Amino acid sequence: IGRVREDGALPVRQGAELDRILATKPAVVVLRDPYNGEREDLRARVEARMRAEHYRLDLVPLGGQTIEVWKRPDAQ
Repeated sequence: IGRVREDGALPVRQGAELDRILATKPAVVVLRDPYNGEREDLRARVEARMRAEHYRLDLVPLGGQTIEVWKRPDAQ
């Protein structure tokens, strides 16, 4: 959902789809390291939403990356 080159690939706008997914209040949201071609505005939107909804952030090493694992406050 967050690649610049994929904008327009879905029948809905990327931001609208992201908002729809986040509205379901997923138990876990995983983000990889920032990458070239990523829509920084959408990453910032996800991270701001996770902080506003008090998701817990764990940074998990995976290969040569650090993965952001955001857990809903009531998630195990």
